[in-house]
Amino acid sequence: MPWNIIRMTVNEIAAGMNLQLQVAFEAMFKASHAPKDAAMFGNRFFEDDYTYYFPPGAARFFSVVMTGFGAKDCPEPDRESVSLLVGNADAVTSLLRSVPKPKGK
Repeated sequence: MPWNIIRMTVNEIAAGMNLQLQVAFEAMFKASHAPKDAAMFGNRFFEDDYTYYFPPGAARFFSVVMTGFGAKDCPEPDRESVSLLVGNADAVTSLLRSVPKPKGK
């Protein structure tokens, strides 16, 4: 199963949609007994965009909500480019490989 990505515009952020997404994920994550293979990550560099990433395990309990927010399949993000928003303390190291950046970037 692929990772999922949700991108938000500045207007969506201003309307609080990012908070709605995070609150919904946190509630469903806890209700699902904090599965080790699920988490919510946010883009660390907001000047690039407002992006949220979900590993494949999140789809078991959050796919309907992700679809409602326009989620798309994506490759695993670079560990250095994201921050853990909701998940187990070890989610960064257990769910994200350290993906080397291509030369010249």
